[in-house]
Amino acid sequence: MDISRNVPITSILFVACVITALRAAPPEIEWSRTRGLVEEAFDLSLETEPDATIFYTTDGAAPSPDTARLYAEPIQIEETTVLRALVLGADGETTSIETHSFLFIDQVKDQEATPAGFPMEIISRRNGPDRPHTFDWAMDPDVLEDVANNGDLVEHLQDIPTLSVVMNLDDLNFLFENQTRRGVEYERATSLELIYPDKEIYSEFKGFQIDCGARMQGGGAGIRRERSR
Repeated sequence: MDISRNVPITSILFVACVITALRAAPPEIEWSRTRGLVEEAFDLSLETEPDATIFYTTDGAAPSPDTARLYAEPIQIEETTVLRALVLGADGETTSIETHSFLFIDQVKDQEATPAGFPMEIISRRNGPDRPHTFDWAMDPDVLEDVANNGDLVEHLQDIPTLSVVMNLDDLNFLFENQTRRGVEYERATSLELIYPDKEIYSEFKGFQIDCGARMQGGGAGIRRERSR
């Protein structure tokens, strides 16, 4: 039967709207505390619908029911932590990932120079394998120790907005390994958060979190250029 010849268009639209309205909204996570700058340890509670389950990670990796931890009790946050969570509904469907970064401002200065799994070097196409580009992820001690000229880092971090860029560690390495490549196939999924300090000057501003893609921009130092003769 050709429904378009027997049922008025208004009736078709009404039925479609009713079906859409009857679809259950995906479960949501209620966070006892949301992203921000942290000064003291705290317990983080997550809640959702009774027949749904929360899975989470604390290392920046995207969670899934197969690889993430099952949430069963409040999580103690004692150090800088990126907590990512999703809900597995009673229908077997998973929700979008939610990401919240909790940054202990007095720990920023102590971040490691060579954290496990992070990119440590890439081969320079200009200088060859004997002179690779090397990475040091720690903050410059000369800057930290020169308080007379640079002030106190903790105070400064509480004066400016913070961007938290979160992705799987394998994806971060992929971007550096393919730093001269271009195109969407060399883009990797990431979470971006804008965090404002709890200060009067920012009282009218709201931060955000958005899932997006990250690509390497530039890379000129890794490209061998031929001189014209």
